[in-house]
Amino acid sequence: MISIYHKKEDCIEEANPCYIRFVTGGSASDFGDWKTPSHLLSADIERAGTDLALKRGADDILVFTDHAQIKLDANGRAANRDGNGILVDCTEVFTKITAGSYAGDYQNSSGRIMRLPVTTGFCREVDIATGNLLERYRCDIINDTEIRVWIIEYHNYLIRQFLQFDVSYTEIANTYQNESGMTIQYPIRQGKRKIALKLETNQNGLEHLKTFFQQPELLLFYQSPTDAAEQYGRFRKTADIQIQTVSRNHSFDNHPFLYQLEVYGTNTTYFWSLPEVPAYQQKYSDSSGIYEFSVSLEEV
Repeated sequence: MISIYHKKEDCIEEANPCYIRFVTGGSASDFGDWKTPSHLLSADIERAGTDLALKRGADDILVFTDHAQIKLDANGRAANRDGNGILVDCTEVFTKITAGSYAGDYQNSSGRIMRLPVTTGFCREVDIATGNLLERYRCDIINDTEIRVWIIEYHNYLIRQFLQFDVSYTEIANTYQNESGMTIQYPIRQGKRKIALKLETNQNGLEHLKTFFQQPELLLFYQSPTDAAEQYGRFRKTADIQIQTVSRNHSFDNHPFLYQLEVYGTNTTYFWSLPEVPAYQQKYSDSSGIYEFSVSLEEV
């Protein structure tokens, strides 16, 4: 059973909770776009010892430890099973611009522009229309004319506070007739999984849940009340999302997300309650209300 290291202000709580876990993509300075990166949806998944590896061909594109965390290298970047930083599907090479108004900046093949500030190891995207600096991205200097940019930063979330978490299995029955004309059924006992969820959230959490579960296809990792180990699969909604308002007022400390956050300057990470992360507090200030969020899913 997975042990989740939940970092609180004054202690580290080790727990074995029921949860749903998902990964979003984004920059280093945001909290993701609340959608599953498309290349993860098409990845092969395999258990490798106590780790869980997402692969494309022979390459690891994301690895999870037995504590449900994204495995990191010494620089805080997603690492493969050997502990080396992953480059596949999450990085691009940008080449220095030698002429024009953006000379000295770096541009990729699709026209995006990055600027190297004073801070080592990071760059900032430039809005071509206005010249304003946008999100921050991790980067490495390759040589005098090229940098490698982590255009996708993986963000690892746990959802908790379930009021309902039911997993069921459909049985596919094949019907045959024998030589005597009698009908015989051969049920396949391990058919598609169905998940019925209901959980409590505040307004911020509600917006994130709606964005994530409105995707056509979801990659989920989960541990339900009947599971002894983390499960995974690709799912889609089978009915409209249902939202019930219990209260619009006050803050009830009921944000349903935990967020993997590294200890600065190390590759050690814990799951923090998302509202406790200072950068999240600055970006999302409204944490009021009690809402009940319900959705039904079926395995693809």
